[in-house]
Amino acid sequence: VVSSSIHCASSFSRFGSDREIEPVYYGIDLARFAASDLREPYRRKLNILPHELLITYMGRFNEEMGIGRLLQICPSLLSRVPNAKLFLAGAKGPLTPEAAAFAAQYPNRVFMQHDIPFDVQPSIYAATDILLAPSADQHACMGMSIKEAMAASLPVIGSNAGGVPEAIVDGITGILIPLDSSKHVDVNIMLEAIEMLAKSPQLRKSMGEAARRRAEDIFSTERTINRMAEIFLRARP
Repeated sequence: VVSSSIHCASSFSRFGSDREIEPVYYGIDLARFAASDLREPYRRKLNILPHELLITYMGRFNEEMGIGRLLQICPSLLSRVPNAKLFLAGAKGPLTPEAAAFAAQYPNRVFMQHDIPFDVQPSIYAATDILLAPSADQHACMGMSIKEAMAASLPVIGSNAGGVPEAIVDGITGILIPLDSSKHVDVNIMLEAIEMLAKSPQLRKSMGEAARRRAEDIFSTERTINRMAEIFLRARP
């Protein structure tokens, strides 16, 4: 039995299983997210000026993925970081109407797009400056958008929950946000983290470079394929 993270592997014990579970991360095509020449064309498409920051959420529009908490802090975020723009992207969910209503209030500052074509994803990451992954407690085994953003040399602000801390090294490749009593991200700390990264190009750069190195070390498709091959060969009679 294999699992996509150590966190999700440990969950088998809740069902009374004491067998060994092999954690094997989903692999990422690192080359696919390394094209820096995609950045400016997509930013021009969104009408993002050179001095402006694009902060992206990439995930399903439901409470478990944390977009509700993100929408809660967005008015303060857009006020406190006047050069910030927000891109809400991902699959439709229960909070789609709420997100659409919010985007309508802030034309040219908040963009929303569903069902992103596979070949457009690298352009979105390239145009982005900070990725947000505020999933709820125990929800995410890890999250593909986190690994894709790291492969694109982006700092990621994510929740300190589930398998997310296995990807993000707090203070090195991004920032982990603690949960509050409701088991969702602490919105005040998340806002402070976004504001801190928004004000420091050097910190974004250093975290992004460290994120890319970590993605190369543990998330490459080559590493994942080799790990699976090792497991198959060990299991062979």
